[in-house]
Amino acid sequence: MSSIQTIITVKKPIRKTFDSFLDENLMTQWVSGFQKIELIRGEPKKQHSKYILTLEFEGKPVAVTQEIVEVVDQQFLYIRMEHPDIITYSEITFNPTSIDTTKVHCLSKIMGKGFKIKMLMPVVKSILDTRQQKDYQLFRSLLEEH
Repeated sequence: MSSIQTIITVKKPIRKTFDSFLDENLMTQWVSGFQKIELIRGEPKKQHSKYILTLEFEGKPVAVTQEIVEVVDQQFLYIRMEHPDIITYSEITFNPTSIDTTKVHCLSKIMGKGFKIKMLMPVVKSILDTRQQKDYQLFRSLLEEH
């Protein structure tokens, strides 16, 4: 299992940062390749809710199953994402550093499902790390501009 880590500081209060992170309407502006999200189980943004997330990758739509395994309002998200070749577990924490600034820390653990992907894991990890860093920077910019 490989892991990637991203840390950003957003110049917005924790409530705004946390709520915006889960706002489906904003995802098109910061999640790479985001096309749509569909709730398939549970209540939106609640523990055990499950979604089908459609992302564009190399010009083709890719369906990914996403489950919010655990959520603590304004503090913590534990998300499981499953692609046909990869499973990712992400722990995302939100910590206020001041009244109007929030630190967001994401630790993602990546597991390949087949021999081929496991052999290519260093490349996969690099691609996912670059993508996650870019997405979180876009998220920060989006919030700070509004």
